[in-house]
Amino acid sequence: MDKARQHLKIAILHITPSNFVGGYEKFASRLAEDLSRVGIIVDQVTTASTLSRAAYVLTRLGMQRQPPIYGQTEAPLFEARARLRNADCIYVKNDPIDLLVAFALARNHPLVVGMHSSLDIPRVDWSTGVRRWARHSWIYRRLLIGSRRLYHCLYPPPASWKLPSSQVRVIPNPVEPKQRTDRRSSKQQRFLFVGRLNRDKGADLLPGLAERLLTEPNTELIVVGDGELGGALREHPGLRYYPYRSDVRNLMQEATWLVLPSRWEQQPLVLLEALEEGLPYILGPAPEIRQLGIDETLVMPVDTVEAFQACCLEAIRRGRSETEYADVIRRVGEFADAWPRPGQTLAAMALMLREAAKFAQP
Repeated sequence: MDKARQHLKIAILHITPSNFVGGYEKFASRLAEDLSRVGIIVDQVTTASTLSRAAYVLTRLGMQRQPPIYGQTEAPLFEARARLRNADCIYVKNDPIDLLVAFALARNHPLVVGMHSSLDIPRVDWSTGVRRWARHSWIYRRLLIGSRRLYHCLYPPPASWKLPSSQVRVIPNPVEPKQRTDRRSSKQQRFLFVGRLNRDKGADLLPGLAERLLTEPNTELIVVGDGELGGALREHPGLRYYPYRSDVRNLMQEATWLVLPSRWEQQPLVLLEALEEGLPYILGPAPEIRQLGIDETLVMPVDTVEAFQACCLEAIRRGRSETEYADVIRRVGEFADAWPRPGQTLAAMALMLREAAKFAQP
């Protein structure tokens, strides 16, 4: 092991309520585990979760009340500051609160900013308007843009983000295809939704879809997730609802289709998990994920229940044709096989972190 690798230490900053588990927390924990195998020391620092909790309550994103699978013990601010300053560079997501805490505790430290969520949030009501204002404010831009930082994007960022192109590193999350389940000629059509139950994810369309699927024989809609729309789904006819499940992989193996009717998305981990399991999917109109559609007839052109239902009916038709469904499965498998592997992603992430760490050198 060379000297540079031996001494590189990064800190991953978490600003998250202790009972909230999201895609970033899963990503960060997996990253910490993977980097340790290539000699990079990772310190996951969780602090200021009260500030984050207040922001979530203010913008009514909905708290997930579930076991903290990836939760870290929260560190007091002085301890967090010492740990952050002891690292060669800090990895932090592009949330305004996270950037503010990183700036306050380790102002001059090199940063890698994970651009895991879009800056262009669709305006739904006053609360998401607050989120949009925060992300487009001068203060946020001052925290986000700087010379001693790199930007980890999951795909080439749109021009509207106004990121310095020379500092952007595009590294997608990986896929590791498993031995795929044979779902051909499946009489029972199971549609699976996994994710936060809010409008951005298209969860408001699920009750209407459930009502329409009641007329389709041998069809089932399964919803896993929590959020502000969870209450409307708990007793809704035509679907099975679970606020939390630890065996989502098993559900994917039993399902016929993943439904992801998102209006706003980037690179959802649940979609990559579905690709690993060879599970076909129905996508919403979010511009960032439309490119992942294997067939336009399985991509919603607009965010309406009618468009959602039309995609699902087409899926049912194909799912009950052994030949056509086998073709969908094959194309999903080819797409998964072409996706970056964990080893490729890990090497690119390690290279980016080493590059950022050099900013600390005089």
